[in-house]
Amino acid sequence: MARLFLSVLALLEVAAALPGPRNDVLGIRSQQPILKVGIKASDIIPNIISGEEAGVGEFPFQISIQVTDRLGQKFHNCGGCIYNENTIITAAHCVKGYDPTTLQVVAGDHDIFIEEGTEQVRNVQSYIYNPYFDKPTLDNDTAIIWLDRPLVFNNRVQPIALIQPGEEPTGTCVNSGWGNTNPGNPPQYAEKLQKVYLDIIDRDTCTDQYQYINKVTPGMVCAGGTGGKASCNGDSGGPLICKNSKGEDVLAGLVSWGVSPCGQDQFPSVYANVVYFYSWLTENL
Repeated sequence: MARLFLSVLALLEVAAALPGPRNDVLGIRSQQPILKVGIKASDIIPNIISGEEAGVGEFPFQISIQVTDRLGQKFHNCGGCIYNENTIITAAHCVKGYDPTTLQVVAGDHDIFIEEGTEQVRNVQSYIYNPYFDKPTLDNDTAIIWLDRPLVFNNRVQPIALIQPGEEPTGTCVNSGWGNTNPGNPPQYAEKLQKVYLDIIDRDTCTDQYQYINKVTPGMVCAGGTGGKASCNGDSGGPLICKNSKGEDVLAGLVSWGVSPCGQDQFPSVYANVVYFYSWLTENL
């Protein structure tokens, strides 16, 4: 049960969780939207809980956004999706405030702790985030990254199509990422890409469930909230993939926020609603 108080909405802010490195090559530094409403300062976060390992190459559009610290240590920070060979779509809270020279994108990966020979590493040339991104509420949580050189498409590196205007995410969708897989303490970050299937929750229901926590806007879409399944820390910016009216996979959401511990019943994971931002995305891509 979420540790919530029936009080006026206080402050939502974005912070970074900083667990220690898991080896001497790659650590985990997961973006973590945090809610403060008389709860612990860790009660709003985004990773995959109660999921399963994805098939190798099952999500060829999934990328890892990594941060290099002052000591040269690389950290998985967030997920994202390949739109074309030059651009990545992710959440605004994954990039805002970062110097682009400290960021890199890794495509074609499955186990982020070993060299598999399929990885394509690119530096970040620049990025923009939605000009209406609201840090306190995480509304308009979308961003675009431009790479320093094109990706080379193959069976492990592919783009994903966007959901089109006039369509809405419905039914059962799938979320992938390298986020936290343990809803308790200590966090356990995935080495191999994980996936979880989640049912879309209608906005009215989601709004009711989060009425004392945060506003659910048209720029958000909710999924999960049952069976202990959820996104969690480290999944931020990663894809929510749904079927369109033709039965094709499309990018419908980007992991944005949720409650902590992750995977609590009645509290769905919340994603940036890609169809709501379609015009902004396509005008800037």
